Amino acid sequence: MGVDLQICRADISLAAAMAPKMRESDAAEVWASGGHTPHDALIASVQWSAQAYAAQFNGDLGAIFGVGPASFLSNVGIPWLLGTPVLHQYPSAFHKASRGFLAAWLDEYASLEQMVDSRNEKSLRWLSRLGFTVEAPTLWGYEGRPFHRVHIGRGS
Repeated sequence: MGVDLQICRADISLAAAMAPKMRESDAAEVWASGGHTPHDALIASVQWSAQAYAAQFNGDLGAIFGVGPASFLSNVGIPWLLGTPVLHQYPSAFHKASRGFLAAWLDEYASLEQMVDSRNEKSLRWLSRLGFTVEAPTLWGYEGRPFHRVHIGRGS
């Protein structure tokens, strides 16, 4: 049986619905990075993003993700993704869709970068498979935990 992957624009109501279902690794990361609850992190991310999307797999919400500018003076985008355990049930389908978003975002931004909690191993592997460079960890964020700077540029 195939997967029905639907991607639509994310809004505040989808973000609020996903918050209690967020993966433990993502909830730990948003707390460690900025001291945010899943609800606050999702709402703020959707509101901040130039583009925010929701991925549903066979009708179940798997992730909300997006990108926004690092600043108005740079051509650097800050991508983000917060998921539910549903995301892990369909890695191939989401990886394929991710490649399309990555290409579109690199058409818009010269490079993309983000900080990822060292404990979020699945996210780091996914980003590496997408072609992101994963740097050695440095202490960062609200809790001062090890985070990796990940980045990719056009033509990478």
